[in-house]
Amino acid sequence: MNERLTIEYKNKRERQTIGLFFGIAWIIMGLFKIFEPEQFEWTNTWFLILAIIFIYGLFYRKRKQYLTLENGVISKNSLFHKPLKMSEIKRVEKKPKKYILKTDLRKFTIDTKIIAEKSLSELNAELNKLNVEWN
Repeated sequence: MNERLTIEYKNKRERQTIGLFFGIAWIIMGLFKIFEPEQFEWTNTWFLILAIIFIYGLFYRKRKQYLTLENGVISKNSLFHKPLKMSEIKRVEKKPKKYILKTDLRKFTIDTKIIAEKSLSELNAELNKLNVEWN
């Protein structure tokens, strides 16, 4: 597999307007705290810092989506996640709301309840190509 396949979140996960609302509210609260006429304290910047991190996370997940399969490697698009070579997968455990891809040395869990239907069928097609044991 040399082409890039992106496994997308469900639409309701993408439309996180409530999260965006909270992020904007935290930015406003942070700005009020910073420009308060009282004495400035560094602890007042936490609202602003957390809001920026939160909003960045929302836009990152929207742009990158959940999983990427490219050049025989599957990877979660998250901060501290190690990619997995598809050729190393020995077994796939299918649970009600997740898949567990197992190699000789590690496990790679995929949360299927947050994946869009079309993307889930594409993921299943790629996993079926592996010709490994399913439980």
